Amino acid sequence: MLLTSKRTNVTHIPHSNDHHHHSSTSYYATFEFESGDRQEFYITARDYSQIANYDQGKLTFRGTRFLGFERDRT
Repeated sequence: MLLTSKRTNVTHIPHSNDHHHHSSTSYYATFEFESGDRQEFYITARDYSQIANYDQGKLTFRGTRFLGFERDRT
């Protein structure tokens, strides 16, 4: 399994009573299977910080839900 890319999506949420807003960041990772197919998963900020583009390893998922990625240490 190969991690081909990571991305973030920042959403700005305005407050109704003033001109301030807060942000929410979502984290995503795209993995490529041996067949060449790719699938993007929503992941946690912690997972996002611990993996890098082109890491290889074992992906664990259920349907479209990311469960974990164990990077090869070799």
